[in-house]
Amino acid sequence: MAPAGASDVILVQRAHQDGPLQAQRYDFQHPAVLKNVPPPTVQFSRPLRWWSLDRRRRLAAVMRLRDRLMEDIMRARCRKTG
Repeated sequence: MAPAGASDVILVQRAHQDGPLQAQRYDFQHPAVLKNVPPPTVQFSRPLRWWSLDRRRRLAAVMRLRDRLMEDIMRARCRKTG
């Protein structure tokens, strides 16, 4: 019977016998694969004007979209880890 921790050493030795590890890393200097994905937008029934009086309603719609997207991201993270 091998002492505790010896199996870890054996596994590492076996991994290095095959040659260098072939792990691929993400290169942040290259653009993302999905290049032409437009950002999410909020559609309003009336065009935006500098004097628009429904600013609060527009901001609320933008914040609802932001919150929904954040919830989707958090759900995706929880599904991945869980």
